Amino acid sequence: MSFVAFPSLSILPTFIQTLTQQLESNRAQIEALLDIKEKTYENFVRPFEMIDERLDLLFTPLSHMNSVINSEHTQEIYSLAIAMLTDYGTDIGQDLRIYEAFKAIKVNQYKALDAAQQMVLDQSIQGFELSGAHLDADKKARLKEINLRKSDLSNQFSQNVLNATQAFELILTDAADVEGLPQSDIQAATCEREGKSCYRFTLQMPSYIAYMTYGPNRYFREKLYEGYVTRAPENAKIIDEMLALRKELAHILGFESYAALSIETKMAPSTDDVVEFLSTLQHNSKAQAQEELNTLRAFAKTQGCDDLQSYDTMYYAQKLRERDFDIDEEAYRPYFEQHSVVRGLFDFCEKLLHIRFVPVQESLWDTKAQAYDIYDDGKLHARLYLDLEARDTKKGGPWLHNRQTP
Repeated sequence: MSFVAFPSLSILPTFIQTLTQQLESNRAQIEALLDIKEKTYENFVRPFEMIDERLDLLFTPLSHMNSVINSEHTQEIYSLAIAMLTDYGTDIGQDLRIYEAFKAIKVNQYKALDAAQQMVLDQSIQGFELSGAHLDADKKARLKEINLRKSDLSNQFSQNVLNATQAFELILTDAADVEGLPQSDIQAATCEREGKSCYRFTLQMPSYIAYMTYGPNRYFREKLYEGYVTRAPENAKIIDEMLALRKELAHILGFESYAALSIETKMAPSTDDVVEFLSTLQHNSKAQAQEELNTLRAFAKTQGCDDLQSYDTMYYAQKLRERDFDIDEEAYRPYFEQHSVVRGLFDFCEKLLHIRFVPVQESLWDTKAQAYDIYDDGKLHARLYLDLEARDTKKGGPWLHNRQTP
């Protein structure tokens, strides 16, 4: 048993071919499962679930790379892959033979299964029903069209936001405009343009939050805020079309609204309960929120700001914390240095859970990314990928390959 290594950029040109082969293999494996005469949880449901796990193992690295090292090349491959996976997923989800097999196993074995296995069966059957496996051919065909279009729109939406985020930059040339920022953030922003030293701020979270929290120039805070909240205005049309498609999809599946369809897989009993919960939460929290806002407004006035705006709140909230609680992030920053925190977390998990994290030398998407194999009682169980340098707005941070492949 071994893990499929995280692919480097060199595999991108062949990814679609690899995915095509995997999907063909999956379809063949599913047909073989359907040929089993006496289907059980062990010989049908478990291997069926593992087929999906292996597909996820193949696709997740591409999804991650498209987020953290996005380019026209990764976008093109990712878009093709999403369309292929949506087409495949819709076909499998609407396959009446698989749906009937799951239902038959529930009838024959349900009481003999443990709680986790029963949940797998129940959720799988529900998934087939919400995919339209029980519907006629015309409705299935329309659902497939909707799924493909929704997938394309969702990808367009995310890509538009990412492109707008990457395109924006605010260049400051006066050191007074960064006075008060933590030294580490000033160093991260320092750059050179036309032979002159300056400071570059973007809509990426580490950069954006730094200036919105500590940036002394209100005009530039407003420009950053405006750039952030007005990203990708073309997405308005995508939202309108997506809402229309969701409504149509819900009606085809027999639901009054998409909200009613959505809560089928959630704990809330009805849409009315969700609305009531949110209304109660709003009612109970509004007074406290208003009090805190009034406090912040009063404090801002003492600092010369008579009309507190959205782009001012982070800045004056930080100053208020400094006044009331004497909080200085720079003072405790050394205690939360990245590598020390990771090592401390590993030590804690090793003592509490008796697992080991072993560094792995593997060609990854970035030289600062790291891989660790996770062992329990000497047995390899998973591989953890840490991308703590990720600067994108969609993904980043740790994620796990939690399955081994033959």
